[in-house]
Amino acid sequence: MERKGMFYSIASAVIFGFMPLLTKVAYQGGANAVTAASSRYLMGSLILLIILKITKTRLKITKEEGKALLRLSIFMALTPLLLYSSYQYIDSGLSTTLHFTYPVFVILLSLILYKNKMRHKQSLATLLCMSGILCLYNPSGQISLFGMAIALASGLAYAFYILFLGRSHLDRLPTLTTAFYITLLSGLELLIFALLTGTFVYRLTPTAYVAEAALGLLMSVIALTFFQKGVFLCGDVKASLLSTFEPITSTFVGMLFLGERLTPLAYVGMICILISTIILVLPDRLRVREA
Repeated sequence: MERKGMFYSIASAVIFGFMPLLTKVAYQGGANAVTAASSRYLMGSLILLIILKITKTRLKITKEEGKALLRLSIFMALTPLLLYSSYQYIDSGLSTTLHFTYPVFVILLSLILYKNKMRHKQSLATLLCMSGILCLYNPSGQISLFGMAIALASGLAYAFYILFLGRSHLDRLPTLTTAFYITLLSGLELLIFALLTGTFVYRLTPTAYVAEAALGLLMSVIALTFFQKGVFLCGDVKASLLSTFEPITSTFVGMLFLGERLTPLAYVGMICILISTIILVLPDRLRVREA
């Protein structure tokens, strides 16, 4: 089951890796950060509702489950809002690098809040993951302490989401039902914020609407559902570390579709992340069969 959870976590990260490309397409069609995030969640929740109705999956939730879902949705909504806001102050490469410190936040919060013990191989995997992320960073010279703080806050918000998800007991609910309520609540929260701040954009090009629909289907339905399964099956720490496959995918997508070039240091970073994954997949103890 743990290996299965690792597979779901990696698959989720690979799908999330296409998010920058689709978001850029939406931006070119007139969308902004808040519109892209809220539309992604709301379209995803609509797709999930259709699937739930067709499959006749349980939609009813208890009061306690509702509280847990609401808490998760707040951190899920805060994550893209803070991350996209940081783009106004620092370059996207630095923002992404700082955001992907969230595996470290997950481990530290687990130690502080839940008194979890960290294994040696998790420590080594964390060190390799963070080294790999730093290698993938391609600086462009725009530095702002405020922007860096916002990007770090987005990672912290996502770390809280992962921790609370792993301890929410929502694994008793169908995975699609959990994803539906989280995306719906997150989308509504971001929509209210956009309307109050006057930042919601109504007029988009047809291509932008297609990109938003793709974001809803791929990110808010498939990737989110896979990540939830990963957290429930292999734990929050391993799931967060394995999600570092996302920047690897984003790097290759940028190279294939946006004409971006990989530096030798970026290849080193990807190798570090791959090695960290191998370390996590290896069993704690190798059993020797007696003859």
